Amino acid sequence: MIPIKILCGCGQKYAFDAEPIGGRITQAVACPVCGADGTVVANQLIAQHLGADSAAAPGLRIGGPKLPPPAPPPPRRMNDATRTKKSSDANVRSKWLIVALGGTVVSLLVLAGAVIFGRDHNRRQAPASPLAEVPVGLPQTLAELNAWYVEPPPGQNAANFYLKGFDEMQLANIDALPFSGKVQLPALDRTISASMKSALATFVKSNQAALQLFAQGAKNDRCRYPVDLTLGFDALFPHCKKLGNATRLLELTAIYHAAANQAELAAKDVLVCLTLANSLVEEPAVLAQLPRTWGVDFAVQALEQTVNRTLLPAGVLSELTKAFQNMESSEARGEGFTRAMAGERAMDLAALADPKQILFALSAPDLKMPADRRSKITARLQKGEKLTAEREFFEASFRRLMAVRQEPFPARLKSDDLGRQLVAEALDKKLFVLDLLLPSLGRRTVVEAECLAQLRLGWTAVALEQFRATHENQYPAALSKLTPEFLCIALPDPFDGQPLRYQKKGSGYMLYSVGPDLMDNSGERKHGKDGDIVFEVVRTAASR
Repeated sequence: MIPIKILCGCGQKYAFDAEPIGGRITQAVACPVCGADGTVVANQLIAQHLGADSAAAPGLRIGGPKLPPPAPPPPRRMNDATRTKKSSDANVRSKWLIVALGGTVVSLLVLAGAVIFGRDHNRRQAPASPLAEVPVGLPQTLAELNAWYVEPPPGQNAANFYLKGFDEMQLANIDALPFSGKVQLPALDRTISASMKSALATFVKSNQAALQLFAQGAKNDRCRYPVDLTLGFDALFPHCKKLGNATRLLELTAIYHAAANQAELAAKDVLVCLTLANSLVEEPAVLAQLPRTWGVDFAVQALEQTVNRTLLPAGVLSELTKAFQNMESSEARGEGFTRAMAGERAMDLAALADPKQILFALSAPDLKMPADRRSKITARLQKGEKLTAEREFFEASFRRLMAVRQEPFPARLKSDDLGRQLVAEALDKKLFVLDLLLPSLGRRTVVEAECLAQLRLGWTAVALEQFRATHENQYPAALSKLTPEFLCIALPDPFDGQPLRYQKKGSGYMLYSVGPDLMDNSGERKHGKDGDIVFEVVRTAASR
């Protein structure tokens, strides 16, 4: 028996003894006062006791025979540029110092415990999530961090299939396709041209082996990619770029099947795309969570193209509902970025404890830092001074951001402003070393909110299709008509807390979030930081 002690977010303490089976308790537990689910925290405490973290976030994981660790990489350069979707494998980790705490401080917050909307969306305000009475096993060292990213049991690692699928991808001759940004996705109200149909057919056919492997991987619910996190900021993440290419491949495959009126295949492509993206949800690094959000974006774009071109059957709509609901619930709680921030924290602490890492970072020719500041940091580190004040400020910043992170969206967005404030405070205190770690502190919750908005748009769009299918191919006049039969609640916009905007237009509709600029642009699609995050049906396939 293992003693479990839990402190709920409502303040209630409760304890019990558990006899785990397979590293988990055999039945759900809840706070005796507010009813908040304590099962996840209980499993995390059991994992600590057993020496392995068995708690799994909703969505895909990957398991299987333990993959060999990658060979130690050559020294990598570090700078403060932000990463883009097109960044190369060589740059995946080179920009670590700015990215590092951007995720770090935010993470403990959620891990310490807020349920943003909870799994039960029938309640508009879920009870506070439970907190373990002791830390939930956040890694303090790089070795602990690497072990925290748990290897699934043999035969259950989806990564084994995904990695083979990445190797099978055929990405040559894609200039005529909307793959790299040179060609736009087909307009929603236009029939796909014969030339693009031909190019899509060739592309999909040449990638059948990869697509089959992705579908096989999606059947496994655990995932662990072969990244060696003991290398800290020199760890390599080559699978992240390949995963981005794979989710774009699945997006185009869905469009191809939808244009051919193969509705069920198109829906399956969307499901596999969502699952593949979510295979990164447990990887404790910001550089893994970013391509996960891009994969969600590709999946929702694929769904938008699909429902404009074919009618989805009831069975796959139910599957899509479940997938979107599970991923939305996880994203609302911040599970993916929480793990990433905890991982980044461990990497930052390792860097603060090792002046050589800081000195190596300062030598990067493209590091954007005033020369005098760089000289002061170098001189101090060469004297062998301990970075005690920096570490204390870092940990205090982490705790301050935790307090804001416990808020649901849109209040959680304040952590970005606080992150920028903390950078200024560090510079005022002449803690210049932290200028390498803190500048991107306030960018992660906006990315998280965009991903959450996409998931809520996708979930609502599926509910709208279910409504249409049972109401003579007509969409509702208002989203309130969806509840509770097709949607438990009208999902709020994470950017302003208001219901997602919805306008019925002809035989279709426009559904959107106001996006990071916090302005209602009447459904004008986001370009850069401005505009709305939109899901639109120009006209139903039945009306064509």
